[in-house]
Amino acid sequence: MKSPRKILANEKMKRFENRVALVTGAGRGMGREHALGFAREGANIVVNDICEGDPSVPYELSMRKQLESTVEEVKRHEVKCIGVCADVSNSKQVQGMVKEALDTFGRIDILVNNAGITGNFSNVVDVPEELWDRVMAVNLKGTFLVTKFTLPSMIAHRYGRIVNISSVGGLVGLPGSSFYVAAKHGVIGFTRTLAHEVGEYDITVNAVCPGLVNTRMLNFLQDQSSERATHPPLGVFPHRQTIEPSEISGLVLWLSSDEAKDVTGAAFTMDQGFTSG
Repeated sequence: MKSPRKILANEKMKRFENRVALVTGAGRGMGREHALGFAREGANIVVNDICEGDPSVPYELSMRKQLESTVEEVKRHEVKCIGVCADVSNSKQVQGMVKEALDTFGRIDILVNNAGITGNFSNVVDVPEELWDRVMAVNLKGTFLVTKFTLPSMIAHRYGRIVNISSVGGLVGLPGSSFYVAAKHGVIGFTRTLAHEVGEYDITVNAVCPGLVNTRMLNFLQDQSSERATHPPLGVFPHRQTIEPSEISGLVLWLSSDEAKDVTGAAFTMDQGFTSG
């Protein structure tokens, strides 16, 4: 990573210049927008996605070509970027990803745990055990593993910003989505606990809880909701307008900046007022 340079009088330093950010689930959707946002603000980026299909997930996941597209788009902002295909629920793959990031850049300053999946709407008695296990593995265990192996670098440098992407489903119940809701509630509990453990190292840990964001996952959920005859899960949202991924990125970038250095252990909603009711 390049050494800090002197700032000329007529030159403004970008918010994340000389920082390194790792964003999981960045092949498309919110993760891609987070990565691009950091790039525009000068950070070097490590982007990750699974790059393969998953039989337990009923919609197409990001493939290698999508991750490579994110890398190329990030590089257009004149920053360094590498893409790493890895399953965040696999400890060995996560360790390999973090090692590659550290070998390339020497440190990781910012971590955005964005990778997540869902499945077909099902009442609890009908939820396949395999689906429950897989959603927990990616959404909750994945957040834990990537954080676990990234933290030593942050602790060594006594600096870090961690943003975990939860959901409004991490704050309330959503009928037919017990597996997703349980995992996202777990992400918030993990966030609050970790914030206490690492605060002494100038590491902040926060969660973001989006509502209906315009992503491939939402398109799948909308199709599922329209097919569900009674109590469609998305029918509980009062407005139903979608939020663009770039809007969520604005909050993620702020929480990752030194402007939010005193904000930690919090869960922020961006849901058009849904949880306020």
